[in-house]
Amino acid sequence: LNFDNLFFNNQYLGRAHILNTWDNHNESIYLKAQIINDEREILNQMFLVDGYYYPFRSDDVLDISVSYNDFKIAAIQPYLDSYISELEGKSTGKLSLKGNFEKPELTGYAKIDSTSLIIKYLNTRYLFSNLIVFEKDMLHFDELVLYDTLGNKANINGFMRHDYFSNSELNVNISTDKLLFFNTNRAMNDLYYGSGILKGNMSITGRPDDIDLQIETTTLSGTRVHLPLDYSSEVYDKDYIIFVNTTADSLLIDEKENQLLINENTELKFNINLGMNITPIARISISLPSDMGDIESQGSGKLDMNFNSDGDFDLFGEYTVDRGRFRFTLENLVNKRFELVKGGRISWTGDPYTANVNLKGLYRVKANLNSLGLSIDTTTSYKNKVNVECYIKLTNKLLDPTISFEIQFPDLDPDLQRQIYALLDTTNVAMMNQQMISLLVLGTFSYSNASNYNLSTSGYTILTNQLSSMLSRISDDFDIGVNYKPGDNITNQEFEVALSTQLFDERLIIDGNFGVSYDNSGQNASNIVGDVDVAYKLTEDGRWILKAYNHSNVNSWYYYNNYDKVSPYTQGVGVAFKKDFTTLKQLFRKRNKEKKTKEN
Repeated sequence: LNFDNLFFNNQYLGRAHILNTWDNHNESIYLKAQIINDEREILNQMFLVDGYYYPFRSDDVLDISVSYNDFKIAAIQPYLDSYISELEGKSTGKLSLKGNFEKPELTGYAKIDSTSLIIKYLNTRYLFSNLIVFEKDMLHFDELVLYDTLGNKANINGFMRHDYFSNSELNVNISTDKLLFFNTNRAMNDLYYGSGILKGNMSITGRPDDIDLQIETTTLSGTRVHLPLDYSSEVYDKDYIIFVNTTADSLLIDEKENQLLINENTELKFNINLGMNITPIARISISLPSDMGDIESQGSGKLDMNFNSDGDFDLFGEYTVDRGRFRFTLENLVNKRFELVKGGRISWTGDPYTANVNLKGLYRVKANLNSLGLSIDTTTSYKNKVNVECYIKLTNKLLDPTISFEIQFPDLDPDLQRQIYALLDTTNVAMMNQQMISLLVLGTFSYSNASNYNLSTSGYTILTNQLSSMLSRISDDFDIGVNYKPGDNITNQEFEVALSTQLFDERLIIDGNFGVSYDNSGQNASNIVGDVDVAYKLTEDGRWILKAYNHSNVNSWYYYNNYDKVSPYTQGVGVAFKKDFTTLKQLFRKRNKEKKTKEN
C-alpha cells in the first residue's frame, strides 16, 4: 500500500509505504512500514516498523523493531485535548517489541526534543527535553528538566514500574527552587485565580488510576492569589468534585506526557495533600460578599489542604497579616482605603468556606473638633483640626463578618482625649456607626448643631470617593486616591492626593499623601502639607531596610501651639534591621549557621 499524502490528526507526516508478506519457512508475517518526510528538499525517513509476527506460536510471537526520527508530537494532542493545548515538539526514538500480546516486552528509548505545552486548567506553558528509557518492567525518566516561560525550572526524577503494562505503579519526585505553577483568571476558575510562583517538592505515587500526591510549597515573589468571595452564593453551590477534578486533570497531563495510557472508562481516584508556606512577599486578594469591598494583604502562614476524588475537601491553618489594605465600600456613599493593622488573622479549621477572621483596618482623617461641640482655640482655625484614626474591625465569619468601629486621637494629650470621649460614647454602637460614617463621608464628626455640616461638602466627598475608586482600578501596582473639601467660614479649602505602590520586584515601597490647604478668608497663605514614607529592601529577604520620610508638621498637634516657631517639615533617614525569633539564641545565631541548618 502506498499513500502519497498521509495525515494523522490533521498533522502532515509525508508519504507512506506498507508491505506485508507471508514467510512459509518461518510461518510468519513479515511487516514493514515506513513514512518518508518530503517537506524538505532532502527526503527523511520519519518512521520505520520492521519485523515479524508469528501467529502460530504461544511465546515469542512478536519480533518487531520501531524507529522514528523527528516525529511531530502535535499528532497525539487530540488524545490529550481535554488537558493540554498547543502541544509542540519532536521526538526521536528506537524501540523493540517482543513477547506476545498478553506479555509484551517493550524496550528502547524515546528522546523528546524542544517540546512545549500549555496545561489548560493552570494556563501555564512548560518546555522540556529529555530521554525516556523503556525497560522490560519499567519506564524511567531521570533528570528531566522542566522550564516555565519565565526561565524557572523544576527537576523531575522517577519511574513507572509495571507487570507487562498492567498493575502499574508510579514513583515520581519533583523539586524546584522557583516555578510558575498557575496563571489563571476568574473566567477559568471562579473559586480562586491569579499567578502562583512557588518553590517546593512534590511526590506522585500509586497507580495511574489511584494517585497519591504529596506537595509541600513556599510562596515566592510574584505570587498573587484572588479569592472572589463576592460570588459566595455560587461558591456554596459548587460541587467540590468539580474543584478537585481541576487539579486531577493537571496530574493526568504528566502521566500522558510520559506515554502512560490510561483507560478513559476507568474512574480516576486520587488523594492530594497540599502544604503551603505563605510568605510576606506573596499577595492575597479577597473580594468580600454583599459589595462590602475587598482586601489585599501580604502576610505569612501555613495552610494544609486535603482533598480527594470522593469530594472531601478540608483546609486547616492560619494566615497572619503583615501589611495590606482594605477597601471599604458602602453603596455609593463610602469608598475608602483602610490600612490593615499588622497581626490580623484568618484561620481555617476544616471547612474551607467557614473561615474565621479577626482583621483591623486604619483610615486617617483630619477633622475639626468644633463639630463635636468642643472648641479648643477659636482664634486660629487650623488649631481645631486634629488627626483622627478611624478603625474598622472584622470578626467572626469571613463570608458574613461582624463589623465594628473605633476612633482614636494619637496626637492629643490625655486630658483633651478625656473631654472628647466624654462626648463620644464608644459603647453605643449606633453612635459609633454614625460618627464613623460621618467621618468617612463628610470628613467631620456628626453633631446636630455643627455649622460645617452641609450638603456641598457631602457632594464633593461622594464624587472624590468615586474618582478614587476609578483611579485605583487603572493598575494593580498603584493605589491612588483623591480628596477635596471646599471649606467654609471655619475650615480651610483642602485638596489631597494619596499614593501607595511597590516597585522593583516589590523591594521599593512608597506610601504617602500630598495636599494643599487654602485659607478662604485670604488672611493666610496656602499651606502645602503631606506625609511621604519610602522604604527600600537592601536584601532580598527584607531584613535590612533603608527608610526615609518627610512629614508635615501642620498635621501634628504637638506643633499647633508653636506653629510659627518650628519648621513646616520634619525629615529623617535611617537603616532598619528586622529578624523574627522565638528565643534569644535564634536572635544571635549567625547567618551561615542558619543556612547549614536548613540544608540539613
